[in-house]
Formats: sequence, structure tokens, C-alpha cells
Amino acid sequence: VVDHHDALRARFHREETGWIQEIEPPGRGEPEIYRLSRRPGQDHEEVVGECARRLNEALDLRDGPVIRFGLAGSGPEGRSTLVVAAHHLVVDGVSLRLIVEDFERAYRQAAQGASIVLPARSAGAGAWATALEAAVREGRFQADLGHWMEMAAAPAASRPEWMPASGAAEESTVSETIGLGTDETSDLLRAAAASGHTVEQILLAALARSFAQRTEGTPLYVEMEGHGRDALPAMDVTRTVGWFTTTWPLRIELAEKAGFDAALQSVALAPRPAAGASFNALRYLASDPLVRGALARIPEPEISFNYLGRFEPSLPGSIFGNLREPASRQRSARARRTHALEIDASVTGGKLSMRFAF
Repeated sequence: VVDHHDALRARFHREETGWIQEIEPPGRGEPEIYRLSRRPGQDHEEVVGECARRLNEALDLRDGPVIRFGLAGSGPEGRSTLVVAAHHLVVDGVSLRLIVEDFERAYRQAAQGASIVLPARSAGAGAWATALEAAVREGRFQADLGHWMEMAAAPAASRPEWMPASGAAEESTVSETIGLGTDETSDLLRAAAASGHTVEQILLAALARSFAQRTEGTPLYVEMEGHGRDALPAMDVTRTVGWFTTTWPLRIELAEKAGFDAALQSVALAPRPAAGASFNALRYLASDPLVRGALARIPEPEISFNYLGRFEPSLPGSIFGNLREPASRQRSARARRTHALEIDASVTGGKLSMRFAF
């Protein structure tokens, strides 16, 4: 799997002109497998979390590896759990699905004594980046420029007094996870399909309504996050491991006493140019320095929202099962928080889960 996907062999180093990425050639041998046994009195999820933490701490952008594998403890019936940790710079949510699918294909083929043959990769991240630069030069995102310039000229959204500013150390982060059961999640998915709205829109409407009630009608100013792979419809990156994530600011106006239907309508009507991809494309790649400067001055929201979608085994009879996310730190304790409140949601194993970090 590591040999098959270039991003998993990436190395990064800094020079005077900026960061340089290089791809190590394949065939450097099998990756090291870290093994961690369960101590007496330690439950299986605890040893998985400890294994994940140690793998995360051993990731090295300069010298590698940027992905590590571990076997944690003895689970039910004496089985161990495979733990995979990868740096976010080289994988996104779509990449995780690809890695799991390819690992399982390779495992099944090896178990049957067959040669390992994985599906062909799609366009590389380097080719995609070059095509994105060309798309900006050719004016493909120009239709969205007016919206972003209006946002740049608009008054900054006020931050509620009770909400702390971003910038605190990551070591102070507290997180809470809430969710729905299988039946409630099924009801949500069916309701979304029947209404013509997405699950993301429904969750965002609930957030906007709660925020309006809590702040007496203050607009919700939130950073949205998407997989970014739809920025260039003509380029296929469906089987490319890498980090294509795009973010963009979104402002939702809602009266303090607005009902949920009104909140949902406000979310549905909120401008979402080019699925958000145009914002950073123009901010960093526009040829006009006035455009780059104007978009750079748009305040970064204090709240981030990311609906990751549904995570389900894609292969029949998958060897992978669902395990509660281990309590392991995902970022360096010395880093600074980029948002006062981060909300990540996903449907895994048929259940909606929402994680709030603050």
C-alpha cells in the first residue's frame, strides 16, 4: 500500500524559498510494525489509544515515515487491532477510505497466496496542483470573485463575549462527543433524503439556530471544510491519496426566534460558490495582488464545521469493524488552536457522531 501511493512516501524540508516536498522511491522495504501489549487492568480501547498516540508522536515529516502501523494488545478471542496513524499533510478523509480498501484487498490476496494487485491510481496530487494553477489563470473561478470581494468589504462578524478567542495552546483543548443511535441516525438520513437537503445542511441549520438563540440573533460565521476534490471536475482524483481539503468562510443570518425550517432555508440559500474551492484558489493563486490581499483580509472564523460523511466498509464481508475513537492527541500540545470551537461530524457504523473541541 505504501509503495502504491506516492503521498505515503512523501518527505518535507524547509529551504529559504519555502517548503520542499519530495517523494521517496518505492521498494524501500516493509514498514516497521510497532507492537504494544495490553497491561493488566487495561481495556482494549485504552491500549489502542496508547498505541495511536505513540504512532502519532513518531511521525516525521522530514525523514519519515509519514504513515505508521501498529498492532495493539489482545482483543476479544486473543485478536489484536491494527492501528494506522498518518500525518494529515498527506491524507484526508477520502484518502483514509482508499488506504483501508487497498490494505484489505492486499491482505485478502496475500492470504490466498496470490500476487498483490491494487486498482490503478488516479491523477497525482502534483498534476492536480498544476491544473489548479492553470484554472485560476484561465479565469475559471472568476464568477465567484464578486462574492468574496463583497465579504472582504463587509463588517467583520462579532464574536460573542462568552466565546474564547482562538490561539490557545492545544494542550488546553477539551473535547466532548455526542451522537445518535442507529434508529435515530436512520431517521435523520431518511429525512434528509426526503427533504432534498443534505445531512450537512441539516446539522448546520441546527447549529445556526442554536447559535442565534444563544447570541440574540448574531450571525453565525463559520469556516466550512470540504474534500476539495471537486474543484476541477475534469480531473479524476478519486483514487489519489493526498490532502485536497478546501476551506471557506460562510455567514448565516438568522433571527433569534427563528424556527428550524427557517434555519434550514437560510443554510440552503447561503452562498456556496464552487463548493468553496474558489476561495483559497483565488486567495493564494490569483495573479492580481489586490485580489490576494483583499481575500487574505477576510477574518478567519472562530468556529469550524466539518461533516466527513459516512464511513462504512466498502468491501463485502470486510475484516474491519468499528471501534470507538481512541482518546489520543491528534496534534502537538505545543501548537496553537486555530479555532475557538471545532465541530467534526460523521456517520460511522450507522451512527451519527459529533465531536466538539474547544
